[in-house]
Amino acid sequence: MAYYSDRPIANAGSAAGIGGLFNAAVRTYGTTEPKRSLLASAFAAFSAWNDRRLTRKTLMALSDRELEDIGLTRGDIETIARR
Repeated sequence: MAYYSDRPIANAGSAAGIGGLFNAAVRTYGTTEPKRSLLASAFAAFSAWNDRRLTRKTLMALSDRELEDIGLTRGDIETIARR
């Protein structure tokens, strides 16, 4: 992923927050790898889509000069957002 954000999920520690719902949806069934429920998979897919959307939006807001400074062109934006 070209753009990484450490932004916290709102109310990630509380059971009432989205993070609490996500954590409650992930279950382990006697293995070391958690199995995702349908809700957790949907949340993960939405989160990945939103990260790509924000990456595209942020890069599109830059001027051509700013993109050139970081070694990109407008044609690179979609490729970068898909990573």
